[in-house]
Amino acid sequence: MSPISTPDQKPDASVEAGTGTPQGLSAAPADAAPAPSPKPPAEQGGPTLELVALAQLWADQFRHLATLSVAGAGGVLILMQAELIEADAKWWLPLGLFVTTAVFAMYGQMGIVDGASSGKKPALLAQLTRGMATACLGAGGGSAIAILLNT
Repeated sequence: MSPISTPDQKPDASVEAGTGTPQGLSAAPADAAPAPSPKPPAEQGGPTLELVALAQLWADQFRHLATLSVAGAGGVLILMQAELIEADAKWWLPLGLFVTTAVFAMYGQMGIVDGASSGKKPALLAQLTRGMATACLGAGGGSAIAILLNT
């Protein structure tokens, strides 16, 4: 218990006035300025959190494109195995487009990782690579559906 102080006595030095908590454990007063935050990583010479997060988003996007393209290529092969696509049909076109999508996605992801490692944001090349991968993915899906509907 802390002693109660009267108006003519000083409060106990080990207890902060008005809070009743020991001085070493109390928070800073409300009117005190906030403690300066540590320097951001950019000022310390490392990449910023924003750059790393942005690169992660781009790399994830390329990974998803590669996953979809591998699934599409596998789907074409399964359709051929199930004889829903005839062997004399142009099955190689959607398969080639799906493989091209995967190659573009891997190339784009490598570029993003290399750029982020050197502290660079994704550039126009990454956008073009993503556009080409997406176009090939769409063309592969469209050609697979066209083959299915024509057989």
